[in-house]
Amino acid sequence: MVTVGRVLSKILICFFLILAGLGNSLAQDHASIGIVLLYGKNGSPAGHIAKLADALRDHGYAVSTPAMPWATGEIYNASYDKSLEMIGAEVKALRAKGIKNIVVAGHSLGGHMVLAYAATDSALTGVILLAPAHYPETYANKKKPVSDSVETAKNLVVKGPAGQKVYFNDMNNGEEITVLAKPADYLSFCDPEGPSQLSNALSSFHHSLPVLLISESDPRVDPKEAIFNVLPKNNKSLFLKSSANHVEVPNASINDVLNWLKTLVVVQQK
Repeated sequence: MVTVGRVLSKILICFFLILAGLGNSLAQDHASIGIVLLYGKNGSPAGHIAKLADALRDHGYAVSTPAMPWATGEIYNASYDKSLEMIGAEVKALRAKGIKNIVVAGHSLGGHMVLAYAATDSALTGVILLAPAHYPETYANKKKPVSDSVETAKNLVVKGPAGQKVYFNDMNNGEEITVLAKPADYLSFCDPEGPSQLSNALSSFHHSLPVLLISESDPRVDPKEAIFNVLPKNNKSLFLKSSANHVEVPNASINDVLNWLKTLVVVQQK
């Protein structure tokens, strides 16, 4: 004899099996997305992006947080172009694992760099810009210590010693800092007429890729919405303004990032 209790028990079992199946499907979808996540200037993988990286991994995403040449104590330890190559190597490594859907994400200078990289890779699934920053075309012309360092570096490149590391002035989140770098590497990031102008990255970005741009509450330089508005249109692209300050944007944006990633159309793994 079949009792009501047994029927309910079977229904509940089926219900939980369906939920488990949905959970597994979701995990598989997430596992099919790889994310290269970059920290900002004077940062590290264990710094401001750490909680976001952990949250992404907890939700099944394959996350790479490589060491980059603008970490604490290593700022401009390589050139701007070399840094772009390093991002490309991380993307290539994820693709070599069979992950077809790659999102590049970055905070502050890391956001600037993934925007510049994305201009070279139309096969990306998406781009996440968290309070993107680094505007040599702006502050190098307004801050005399930085403009003086740019001139010193240019003279060293011409007259030498070009291969020796020298202390230069730079800006980070509105504050003047000192960096130790080779003149050419410093110039590649800080020359207001060099390759690292944010306007160069924007003008080179021709792909209609989905972009999530999250601004800090009070940007020190141009409103971040101005960056978003000149990007190629995509119906998955989204601009958000956080209530957090510049350094706290990654922590404050975890739910927004997770929700946006769910909107992306991904190529299923085979």
